[in-house]
Amino acid sequence: MNSTLSAFARRNLRDNLALCTAREQLLFKRMYSHLDLDKPINDVVDAMPDEKLDWAMQQVQRTVDKRFALTGEERGLQTEERIGKRIWKYEIRLAERQSVEMPSGAKVLFVGVQVPNICLWAEVDPEAEKQIRLVSVFGTGHPMPDDPGSYIGTFMLHGGALVFHVYDAGS
Repeated sequence: MNSTLSAFARRNLRDNLALCTAREQLLFKRMYSHLDLDKPINDVVDAMPDEKLDWAMQQVQRTVDKRFALTGEERGLQTEERIGKRIWKYEIRLAERQSVEMPSGAKVLFVGVQVPNICLWAEVDPEAEKQIRLVSVFGTGHPMPDDPGSYIGTFMLHGGALVFHVYDAGS
């Protein structure tokens, strides 16, 4: 895992663990720092080996998703209150051009592999009208148009033997 991905994963873990209860954080410590349960949660994340980050992100994300899956009324919100922005994950294919439906105004943040899928993450307003975004994936050394769109990121498959670059061509 390169340093950019590692930093993103650790930031994601710290942010999501901050949303977890003390009990949920203790469970995380038992899994990833069982010899030092008194270590601050951010230090646990910083000390994790890179190869455990992807699985840890998935586990913590599921915990956070379950916790916030309650309806607005269950959370004590008025039904007319606005939900606010979210980060959503979209699976993409290894295809030169493809359409991805996401809320209008979505800001694409990152692309990577969440085994076994190629995914991109975007900051979205869940209440915004949906629109189709065109996404392109090009392998290193493969032909591409002069203006492929805005660069999103790069991901690798098969231990870095295959490298692909993703562009957002807009709507």
